[in-house]
Amino acid sequence: MQQINLTRRPSTSQKKWNQLTTPQKVVRTATTGGNVLTILAGMALTGVVVTMFYLEVLSPDSKTNWFNRAVARVKADERCLRLLGKKSSIKAYGEPTGDRWTRNRPIASTVKVDRHGVEHFFMHFNVEGDVDRGVVQLHLVKRPGQDDYDYKYLYLDVKGQRRVYLENSDNKPTTPKHEKRGLFGVRWG
Repeated sequence: MQQINLTRRPSTSQKKWNQLTTPQKVVRTATTGGNVLTILAGMALTGVVVTMFYLEVLSPDSKTNWFNRAVARVKADERCLRLLGKKSSIKAYGEPTGDRWTRNRPIASTVKVDRHGVEHFFMHFNVEGDVDRGVVQLHLVKRPGQDDYDYKYLYLDVKGQRRVYLENSDNKPTTPKHEKRGLFGVRWG
């Protein structure tokens, strides 16, 4: 019977650089370079994901943040509660999709910059309570040099009812400046 030797041969990674042949040096350099590139690509991808998560979810100017603020305003307004129903029964969601099993309903929003450099943020979404349902429209304006958006309008439309304005800058003689917000809507110092 023949015996099989199970011990490992010494690999080139255990040899010192000056003990390697030229082809072994090329292989070790390529392997190390590939590992470094893989690590750098992973770090870059992680940075992109973290940045996109902040901009889309946590940023004070993200559409998710403005959606949550507008829903909270609708749920806090007595006129809206009379039209929609109890605060606890109100659901807010984006555009209905063709698939009835889809839970993710995208929120319709657009950002445009006019010829004067003013940034306009438009959003609309659906709200539904135990009494009725409606559509909320939001228009925010950020003028050049401003850090925060100001409300142009925020209103609720329920079919067969009068429009309920929660914000309407067209009816105000002057628009008050909002208090500056820091990271996550909190002033840290």
